[in-house]
Parts: sequence; C-alpha cells; structure tokens
Amino acid sequence: MKRLMSIVGWILTVALCVIYGIPLALLAIVPLCPLGGQHLSSIVMPVTIACLTSWAFLLALAVFIGWLCRKRNWDAKGYYRGGGLLILLAVSLLFLIDAPPPRDLYTWDSIPSPRNDAAKTHELVMSLQHIELARDEEIMRFVGTFPNPTNLLPHAAAIEAMWSSIEPARKVIEELDGFAEIGDIVTDDDSRKVLFVRVRNLAQRYWLYAALKVAQGKSEDGVRPLVQLHSVCRKSLPFSENLLPKMIWIAICGGDLWDAYDVVRSPNCSKEAVRLLREGFEPLTEDEISLRGAFIGSFLQGIREIKNLQDGQFLDAFTWYEVGKPKPPPPFWSRNLSRVVSFVAFKRHRTASYCGPYSALLIEGAARHPPDPSAMEDCVSSRAKTPDFRNMGGWLLFRLGAPSYQSFTKAVGTASRAKVWSDLLAVELHERLGQPVEIPDYFTGKTYIRDEKTGTLSSAGP
Repeated sequence: MKRLMSIVGWILTVALCVIYGIPLALLAIVPLCPLGGQHLSSIVMPVTIACLTSWAFLLALAVFIGWLCRKRNWDAKGYYRGGGLLILLAVSLLFLIDAPPPRDLYTWDSIPSPRNDAAKTHELVMSLQHIELARDEEIMRFVGTFPNPTNLLPHAAAIEAMWSSIEPARKVIEELDGFAEIGDIVTDDDSRKVLFVRVRNLAQRYWLYAALKVAQGKSEDGVRPLVQLHSVCRKSLPFSENLLPKMIWIAICGGDLWDAYDVVRSPNCSKEAVRLLREGFEPLTEDEISLRGAFIGSFLQGIREIKNLQDGQFLDAFTWYEVGKPKPPPPFWSRNLSRVVSFVAFKRHRTASYCGPYSALLIEGAARHPPDPSAMEDCVSSRAKTPDFRNMGGWLLFRLGAPSYQSFTKAVGTASRAKVWSDLLAVELHERLGQPVEIPDYFTGKTYIRDEKTGTLSSAGP
C-alpha cells in the first residue's frame, strides 16, 4: 500500500510539474514576444527548450524536497507531502478553469455594409488578385514613384503595351465603378482573402499611364481611368471590415491624389482634364477616412480567431504565414506540444476578455476628431506589462497582437493626410476653373493656411 501511494504521489508530482512548468516556460520567452510584434518566424523550439528546462527544474526540486524530508525525518509517514500534493492539485484544477464568456461589445452589424450586391462586389475585387500583371523591366523603375517621372516619352511604347496587357483588370475596375457601393467581407478562409497588394500594384500602373498621357498632351485620356479608379476606392472605403483593406484603399486614394496633383500642375493639362478631375476628386468625407468600422472588424475577427483556434495549432498562432498560401500542417511534436500548452496555459474566454477594454477605447478614440489613442495606449500598456500566470499563452498572444500607439498614429496619420490632400486638391481645381471655394481645415475647422508669397495652401495639423 505504501508503495502504491508512493507511485501515485510521484505521478501527481510529475503532473504538477507539467502544469506549473508551462507558465514558467512561457514567462521565460516573454522577451521574444514584444508588445505589438505581430508574429514570429517560429516559437516551437524556444517553447520546447523552455518547457523541458522548467519541467526538469521543478522535478529536480520535488526530488530534492522528498529526499530532504526523508533525510531529516520531517515527514516520516508522508502526511504532509501527500496533503501538500492534494492542495497543489486542487489549486491547479482552479488554475485550469476558464473565465465566463465576455459580453459582446460589438457585432458585425456595427459596421456599415452596402445595401445591395455586397457579395458580388467583393467577388469582383477578389478576382483582381487572379489577374497577372506584366513586369516589363523597362518601365518597372517608374511604377509607384512620386512625383511622376518627366522622361516617360521614350518609354511610351512599353507603357502602352503594359496598359493593354492589364485590360482584364481594367474591365473589372470599370464594372466595379458601376455599383453605388463596394463590399468587403471578412472570412477565415485564407484562399478567400483579397491580396490587396496586387490591387495596389494595379493602381500604380494607372498612375503611370495617366502621367504618360499628360506628357503626350492627351491629358483627358489619362484622367478618365484615374477618376474611375478613384471612384472605386471611395466606394470601398466606408465598408472596409478590416484595417488592412482600409489602409490599402486609403493608400491608393493617396496615390490617386498625388497623381492628380501632378496632372493638374502640368503645362499639358487641358481645361477639360481639370473639369474631369474636379468632378471626380471631390474632398474625401469623414465617413470615408474613419477607421472606426475597420477597428471594429479587426476586433471581431480577432475574437473569432481566438474562439476557432485549435489546440493542436496553438503555437502556430505565433507564427507568420503569407496570406493566400495554405498553412502547412504542424509536425507531430509541435502539434502535441501545442495541445499540452493550450490545455494548461490558454483560456479562450479569458484571452477574449483582454481585447474588449482596449478595443472599446481604440474604437472610441478613432471616432474622435481628430482621433486620439492615448486612453487605449494606457490600457494596452497596463495589461501587456502584467503577466497573467493563469493564462500565459493567451497573454502572450495579446502582447503580440495588440495595436501599439505607433501603429494607431501611423494609420490615423495616413487617413488624415489623404483627407487634407483631397481638400487642398479640390480647392486648387475649383480655383483653376475660376470657381473659388473654401473648405475648412480638417484639424481646426478654419480655412486652410495660404502662403502669401507662393499662394499655396497648407494645413495646421501635423
């Protein structure tokens, strides 16, 4: 009987070493998971080494305590040791219990959605990623450069050939422009996600073509497709359900605006081209540049990913994979280590509860004018600097995925600049047509500042 109790005691000891060793191991790898670091190249090996080290340390400590008790005859009958193991086991059971589900702060209905054809327009945008864009080395050095190069005429044939080669993509843009609103549907299926980098690459070819047409004295031919592209961007902006597509659309709008500036200031720009630009480049609205809906979508997507995260793929959540490519199945050792770590150190509801408070402050800050992330930053910093020993795995995921002050200000700055550029361009276009208009500064509500010497306008904002 005594031997049986000893065997049971050591089995409990090993189990407790595993349960308490995993949080210690995850605490040891905190330096590898910086706040807002997003993803790592691999975390399996560091976790493996840390877990083995902590288990070995705790097991050696248990062996030493047992030997010392016998050596000093402190607990001859093992009552204290047995009682201590049972207490630790009871504590560990409480340690493994998750929190209740957090209440829903937002739903997908909180994000504006097109009244009609949301799925159809999303499919059209997604089809752009399957259209190959030719890469002619003669003109690639000009793609995406601002201000537009002035020596495009010697490369006119190559640019014209490029423009002809993207005709399938241009037809999709033309079809999209026929809709009043363009949808963005968030999905967990990577194969159904839009590769917006390809949409941006397509836009760069529009900008280059417009610059060529202006250089050739055919400014209206370059302006019309540019206006069409800008229209598609603006119809997409209010309905972006995630931060990535929102920022790509805003970046494309910014490129459109820069290109339009170059066009209107060219001596070859005709009055008709200026009129077309004035009609197609009205100032961006606050609803179009607002990041509130995108932040709500990112929050809901994060909660959904936490709920759907499989135990055998827990450690893969720390690893970066290229969107659009299938994730390779985790190896046997990684898969089973993930299951053990997830069972001990990952509480779904507790992890989801971290996201609610800072997300509410983030979304509230994004809705202000101008946006203010300070309250969110304090909340994230406080939570990210306080390890949760009961949920070390979820806490580390929070550290990696939580947006930082820098990422917020960068996103807001990009959106605000696009708004200011659109205002200033609209003022200049109206003035060139003899129709002066006053547009209030986005940051102050007063008129934009005009330089008395040059006559150029500027904003009082950052």
